[in-house]
Amino acid sequence: MNNARRAALLDAHADARRAVEAMFTDAVHAYTAPTSAGGCLIVAQAAAVSPDTRSEAIRATLADALNDGRALLLERLQRACGDGDLPAGTDVETLATYFATVMAGLSVLARNGGTRAALGAVVMTAMGAWPVTRGVAHD
Repeated sequence: MNNARRAALLDAHADARRAVEAMFTDAVHAYTAPTSAGGCLIVAQAAAVSPDTRSEAIRATLADALNDGRALLLERLQRACGDGDLPAGTDVETLATYFATVMAGLSVLARNGGTRAALGAVVMTAMGAWPVTRGVAHD
């Protein structure tokens, strides 16, 4: 999933939890579509090239792409704190890193034959990490 698509999905919902879940769901559908090569090409390339043989330019390009996705998540989670979608004091840095790691993991799982159902189950589990705002329950 490219970062423009990710940004659009994160902005498509007023509720941050729904936005993050929509981003994951879209990735699951894209990664498991019959016409898909499976997963994200950036994640696949980052995993396919050993650190010993990777040029600095390639390493930096891959790292920048992955970090840009995390930065989009971080920005959305910071807004969520201000909007009351996340409890005050939520460690949004760690939560953004966690969700970015799940996105990369979905790609690896899809690339290795993971089914839409298997990836969807990972998304449901990951969304269980969403901090509960007092008095607000999510289904």
